[in-house]
Amino acid sequence: MQRGDFLRTRTSQHPVISIDHDVVDTEALELQLVDACGSFYVGGPGVAPEAFLEVCGSLAPLSSAVDILHFSRFDRFREILLESPELGACRRDLEQAGFDIDLGSLQLGDGKLLVRADLAWRVVMALRQRQRQRGDTLRLTDVVVSQEFKSTVLEEIRKRAPRINNVSEERLELGPIVRKKRTFVEMSRTTESSISVVRSEP
Repeated sequence: MQRGDFLRTRTSQHPVISIDHDVVDTEALELQLVDACGSFYVGGPGVAPEAFLEVCGSLAPLSSAVDILHFSRFDRFREILLESPELGACRRDLEQAGFDIDLGSLQLGDGKLLVRADLAWRVVMALRQRQRQRGDTLRLTDVVVSQEFKSTVLEEIRKRAPRINNVSEERLELGPIVRKKRTFVEMSRTTESSISVVRSEP
């Protein structure tokens, strides 16, 4: 968790403004969701049900926003990104959908891909458009990540990289969702505040 993240209850969501670190000796319960895209709510004794916090599975969709993280170094990236258990669900989901974490397999440079599988094709298309416009490819120090895995990637690199690794962020503009629907081709672009749909008949 980091500043700017959101905590969701049954009735609202609240931004994280600050974080205080502490160590508490307490019992812990591990739950394994059958559906990694699901979520559930938790709360302590005396907490009203509407104030329970939502806990999401490792693949639960948070938003369609995707960022390119530009790191200053790529120290131990293979170990951190390709072998980290915390990112295992993402890697497996991409592989099952036919995508590789290594963007070099798609001639998009040496960057790494860690996004939800349902976003992967739109991300690849957006990266190809970016490559055509800029005339360059991603570097070994670049990681393309969706919001579900961004905090984990940043935290894993912070903890496991041998040196301080500064990072800058670039928002990747995704193209519209394209779906075939019987005699229609439906294109929709979704933002945080609006949805627009364009349909055309053959």
